[in-house]
Order: sequence, then structure tokens, then C-alpha cells
Amino acid sequence: MNALAPQLVGDVSTIAELIFYLFLFVYVIFSTVLVYHWKSYATNAHSSALTLITYFVSTLLLLAVAALALLQM
Repeated sequence: MNALAPQLVGDVSTIAELIFYLFLFVYVIFSTVLVYHWKSYATNAHSSALTLITYFVSTLLLLAVAALALLQM
């Protein structure tokens, strides 16, 4: 039974990494669409810039935490 433990950990790590990359791909697509629409339809340049900066700072911090957690696996 101990011989299966390293294989299970390797599989969980691989699955977690694939999920992270899938999430990263969706994040990039969503962010690109969001920026395009926000810049196209925004009425106030200052508030839209502030909103986009807040969005990217907060989400990139969350992605960094997720990547660091993945590296610890």
C-alpha cells in the first residue's frame, strides 16, 4: 500500500497543475474580453483605469498565491 502513495501524490499534483493552467487560460481570455469592453464602453477614463488596476492587482495576487501553493505540492 505504501508503494501506491507516491503515485497518488504525483497524480494529484499533475491534476492540480492542469487545473491551474486551465484556470490561467480562462483568466487570460476573460481579462482580455473585460479590458476590451471596459475600454470600448467606458464613460469615464479615470474611473475605468482605476477599476482595471484594482482588478489586475487583486487577481494577480490571487494567481500568485495559487501558483505558490501549487509549487509547494
